[in-house]
Amino acid sequence: MRFFEVAEPTFRDPIKEAITDGWLVPYYIYRAKTFSIMDEEGFEVYRTDLDWDALPQDERDELEKVFGSKNTITIEPNALERRFTIPQRNREIVNDFRKTIDKGVIDKAPNVPQPRLGKTIVFAVTKRHAETLARLFDDAFADLKPTVATRIADYVVSDMTFMGDNDASTLIKQFKDEEFPKILCSVGMLDTGFDAPELENIVMARYTHSSILYQKMRGRGSRLASWMNKQCFWMFDYVGVTEGDDDGEGGEGGFVTIKPPKPPGKSRKLLTVDVDDWIEPSSRMVFELDHVGNIVRPEEVIAKAEERGVRFNPNFILI
Repeated sequence: MRFFEVAEPTFRDPIKEAITDGWLVPYYIYRAKTFSIMDEEGFEVYRTDLDWDALPQDERDELEKVFGSKNTITIEPNALERRFTIPQRNREIVNDFRKTIDKGVIDKAPNVPQPRLGKTIVFAVTKRHAETLARLFDDAFADLKPTVATRIADYVVSDMTFMGDNDASTLIKQFKDEEFPKILCSVGMLDTGFDAPELENIVMARYTHSSILYQKMRGRGSRLASWMNKQCFWMFDYVGVTEGDDDGEGGEGGFVTIKPPKPPGKSRKLLTVDVDDWIEPSSRMVFELDHVGNIVRPEEVIAKAEERGVRFNPNFILI
């Protein structure tokens, strides 16, 4: 807006109005966190939880300084899948998604359609995370494969541009036009500029502080698809990114700046933390939209969440 020297957009159609006017389909949020990310301040990891033999000497020395004389360190949730990985956490996400697809959502209003295994995008943190989730999803839904060679789930990342039959554009086209794969795990490829009206599920396995990026990620599922009786889409939030979903449509234009490229970072080995992680039952919540697109938060759900100590702030805005 500053670039075009205007105070207000010439035309605005927020998602609430677009849903109400029938240009977009409504959505429902299924929220479930694993224990390791329930506390924003982090969770404790013991010395014995790390595979020290797999660490290069410099990283081992660095961690020794961090531990000092203590037996535990605190890991921030946003470090997961960037510096630390918890295999059981990824398995829990996949198993919970399969269970919800098979058995449906329990605590939902009668008028809310159950989620189904339609086209699904999984937003991952890193290439390794996307590859790991794709393998786990493919194994979890293996019984639905028409042939052994069929991929129920696959992954796509930016450095797959030139890989012959398995390059990024081929996989994306296959996901859009063919029955399989049904699930595509992505890092930075399907967040924006991707149009697949048949998309029915979005799985948030990565967190973002950007409200604009979140709105774009959410928007992938909002397309109309009357030919397949698409009534809505579901967002499966395993990282708490939807907790700021107040549809404030935040964000404004700014000055265009050219930033110098960042120097290549130091390569780090992803540390595997062998801890028990599980979907925390008290974090499971389902939210629906009212007739004007506002998220419905039943009083009993709010009371239960506060009683169990789950962080809940309806005025929280992602920045």
